Amino acid sequence: MSMETLPHLWTQVPIEDCLLAYPNGRRIRQGWSPQCENHPAETLDDWGVLKTSAIQDGEYVETANKHIPSKLKPRTQLEVETGDILITCAGPRSRCGVTCLVRKTRPKLLISGKMYQLRADPEIIDRHLLELFLREPGTKHKIDEMKTGISDSGLNLTHGRFSMLEVPLPPHNEQQRIVAKIEELFSELDAGEESLRRARRLLGVYRQSLLKQAFEGKLTAPWRKQNPQLLESPDQLLKRIQEERQARYEKQLKDWKAAAKEWESAGGLGRKPSKPTGLASISPLSEDERSSLGALPDVWHMVPAEVIGNVQLGRQRSPKNQSKDFPTKYIRAANITESGLALGDILEMEFTPQERKTFTLQPGDLVLSEASGSASQVGKPAVWKGEIPDCCFQNTVIRHRLVDPGCSVFYLWLYRFFYVHGIFSLTAGGVGINHLSAGKFSRLSVPLCSFPEQQEIVRLLDEQFTAIEQNEREIDAALKRSAALRQSILKKAFSGQLVPQDPTDEPASQLLERICAERETAAKAPKKKAAKKIRP
Repeated sequence: MSMETLPHLWTQVPIEDCLLAYPNGRRIRQGWSPQCENHPAETLDDWGVLKTSAIQDGEYVETANKHIPSKLKPRTQLEVETGDILITCAGPRSRCGVTCLVRKTRPKLLISGKMYQLRADPEIIDRHLLELFLREPGTKHKIDEMKTGISDSGLNLTHGRFSMLEVPLPPHNEQQRIVAKIEELFSELDAGEESLRRARRLLGVYRQSLLKQAFEGKLTAPWRKQNPQLLESPDQLLKRIQEERQARYEKQLKDWKAAAKEWESAGGLGRKPSKPTGLASISPLSEDERSSLGALPDVWHMVPAEVIGNVQLGRQRSPKNQSKDFPTKYIRAANITESGLALGDILEMEFTPQERKTFTLQPGDLVLSEASGSASQVGKPAVWKGEIPDCCFQNTVIRHRLVDPGCSVFYLWLYRFFYVHGIFSLTAGGVGINHLSAGKFSRLSVPLCSFPEQQEIVRLLDEQFTAIEQNEREIDAALKRSAALRQSILKKAFSGQLVPQDPTDEPASQLLERICAERETAAKAPKKKAAKKIRP
């Protein structure tokens, strides 16, 4: 904003002119980044250095700090105090230039070298108003243009550039009116946003409750009463699944014999085709396994996952240093997200023709993340729909190819339930990297019910989740509108449109002149000599 467009009685000054000076004469202080321990300061007697994540837009997070080792002497002059304004001065573009006012803080926390500490001069500008100005969209844009660096992943906001930032300065009384009005409006927005976030949390609880009811058989209890002719007894279910498994095994055996004969005719070149593994018997489940999903309906049965389909871990070999004779696209755990498959970053490595027969995905295959640094991220499920022709999968992915591909969506919902409720994370294990493993997954107990009931469960879940997702989209849109309204309020505040001006207010330029004159007079006044102590 230029001086010509400033509201009447306002003026404009460099940001340094709004700040108190530190003992060294500087008005913008940068911190210190010692080698710290990888945990926060645990007690109020321990010193810590703030991480940049302690500074969020308008929010100070004191727990985001690192403990200073006892062997290092803390630089106590860099301690954070209530009333300080902190701004990040290094980091990715989105994190460089983030501002907050410290409304309350524990003692013995220091600013780091990646942030500035500002202390508003209360005779010139209200600290709340200065924080709001630094968070205003137009100011953020100006600060963004000040950043230097060769990559958006690592930028700097230099002291020299930042100190040139011009601050529009209203009369002192108008500053109080602006801050009071913004706090009033923001308080109303806070209440509305909290209601929206609470509603969103309740939708999340309802989503989990629906999944639990679905796989305990409660969701379709009325449907079972109305459709007894469509139900199968546990014995019928097992008999049907055993027949389907046997038919698939016989087909695999037939294909293997043909491949082995072809291999022999070719003179035994390459790797001999492997004979398919015989069918595992369906063992009775333990009491713990029977109760893993609660009390099931009488017409449901529990079986190991390997009974309803083939479980296969992906191909184990790094794509590095591989020949390009048989380049093949493949998915890995990173391609499986909580909302489904993300196929924008597909890699290639070598899969021989024989390996392709084993590891090529088919429409209807269920894929799950097998490994992750966090146990809670293991078992994310998705269904493969044939998005990429002849695509394979790496050893960070488990494929579950069901005997009946028509059941894929039902078991996709089940595995989402397992993932959300932590059943996969309890099953996973490992040091550093957590693995679900094909063996553990194969033995995992899953429910088996009649196909018509599976279809009804899928229908009900699709219907309910569509409604939930629509409500979530509406809540998210309302939160975005609220955020935009906050920005509009700030913009109006610093263009003089938020509160009425009072012509009797002392103009900001006169305020500055008066303060400057008073301080010059105080500086010229003779200093009183300290009275000499009389020695006894």
